Amino acid sequence: MSWRSWSAHTLLPCLALAACARAVPSAPEAGEPQASATQVAAAEAPALREPGRPAAHTAEVAAPAAPLPASPEPEAVAVSAAPRVEPVAESEPEPEPAASAPQESTPEVAPPAEEPVEAAADDLEQAARNRWLDDPRLEGMFVFDRGPGKLPVAVAREEQLVMSVRVKFAIGSPKLGTVTLISRVVPHRGSVLVRDAETNTKLERAELLAVASGGNALYNLVEERKSLLLPQPWPHLRHTSVQTGTECRKREQDIGWGDAGYYTHFRNDHHCGGCQLEQHFVEPTWAWQDPHHCKKCKRAEHRVWNDWRERSVPEDTVDMVTAVMLGRSMMLLGEESMTFPLIDEEKLWELTIRRGPSRRIEVDAGEFDATEILLSTKPWPGEDAEPGDFKGLFGIHGTVSIWFDTATGVPVQISGVVPLGPFTLDASVELDSYRGTPAGFAPVK
Repeated sequence: MSWRSWSAHTLLPCLALAACARAVPSAPEAGEPQASATQVAAAEAPALREPGRPAAHTAEVAAPAAPLPASPEPEAVAVSAAPRVEPVAESEPEPEPAASAPQESTPEVAPPAEEPVEAAADDLEQAARNRWLDDPRLEGMFVFDRGPGKLPVAVAREEQLVMSVRVKFAIGSPKLGTVTLISRVVPHRGSVLVRDAETNTKLERAELLAVASGGNALYNLVEERKSLLLPQPWPHLRHTSVQTGTECRKREQDIGWGDAGYYTHFRNDHHCGGCQLEQHFVEPTWAWQDPHHCKKCKRAEHRVWNDWRERSVPEDTVDMVTAVMLGRSMMLLGEESMTFPLIDEEKLWELTIRRGPSRRIEVDAGEFDATEILLSTKPWPGEDAEPGDFKGLFGIHGTVSIWFDTATGVPVQISGVVPLGPFTLDASVELDSYRGTPAGFAPVK
């Protein structure tokens, strides 16, 4: 046998077997299950992806199979080995679903991410609502919140002002009566059924009372106006008026939020006008007459309530007594002017409060450095009313001027005009005595 024949039949097969031994893993023993190419690749993948080693190095494992001799069998083996390396590259993205799991749950995590935005909006609303509530200029007073961006009502916690009513005549300014302004703050009790004293004292309400009394030999009156500022949706404000004396009448008005939105309901009383109540009958003047019903008498017990009437109003609507206290708030907080709706019985008015000059004025209680606050009204847009129809506190018409002590906001004088038949008289309500006022309130020495 020649050398060339021996090498072709003996040496080349040995080299091929050696190459196969390097490229192909050892065959399993008899009886053992054979693993598929994908399983083998998956088993080898952890060894190829060592910690800190880039995935590109996996190509180095298959590199020794490429330069094998051009023998058909090694080339076939190299091709068959390639699929085992390729699944490694395909299997690498498989862990990504686990890594991307937080991305899939992003919609669930999104709401907490948006909470700071909502919280910021709440903070802005709260800041607008509380812009004046913690103002040090209102320290020691009860502050009634009217809503975001709306001036609160500042109320003294226990204050009583007694004022003299004077009307200017050509012969002077005689005293015709008195007006007493009382403000107090008490624990709010939403229901008489609530017995928990601790619960009752958590909320407070303000009570504003204006009592006017006076007259002469021909006419006299006592009128009591009361406004409650309540920490509840309905009623949020409650205003009542009771007049006795020569004329008797009663009015009640509630303002607040209900199913119909922000609204008011109002009722007043009237002479019964022919009812069948025995107590409303008068004895006959002559023997041949029978007992008969009185006709428009002045007795308060002969008056009965009309039905409630309702109407929608803007959310910042107030009554007249509360409006006077808003003037005090505006003066204390340094605001120049403000406009808001005012309800008087069933009429809606646009009330503008503006700051006037400051000067020293003299009243019955002494001299005070005071600032003028002017209250002027006109019919609310679309309201069926005339400017001259408005009647303010104590029957004062037109623009009302209130002088507040500049340092403490205590009202020391209220003035305006009062109609008397075809004439109008200048009326003035001036401070005469006081108690429970802020510590800094006193006449100028």
